[in-house]
Amino acid sequence: MNISQSGSKQVSGLRFSNVFCEDPNENALTLTGWISDVVFDGVTVLKQAPRGSELKGTDFDHRVENVVFRNFRVEGQQVHSLQQAGFKSPSLGLNIVFTTRDAGPR
Repeated sequence: MNISQSGSKQVSGLRFSNVFCEDPNENALTLTGWISDVVFDGVTVLKQAPRGSELKGTDFDHRVENVVFRNFRVEGQQVHSLQQAGFKSPSLGLNIVFTTRDAGPR
């Protein structure tokens, strides 16, 4: 899954619910650019991506912020952190939350 925004516009207010990823190729999830207020709710990844996933802002005006992973599972395990989910260190990623509760942007 790839969400990318490299222009001057913003991608915001996205919600992904009950998504099942069987076999990620290179990156299970890549968020790049000015992206905010995204919720991944009930996402299950059967197998962790070999190269990991990324949250990557290119500069302060193109950052990734306010992303909630609710009930996010990788290889059968409930995930509580970026590291546990197999994400590379975020670059300009702000307010990235893992939770099992109904909280965060909608």
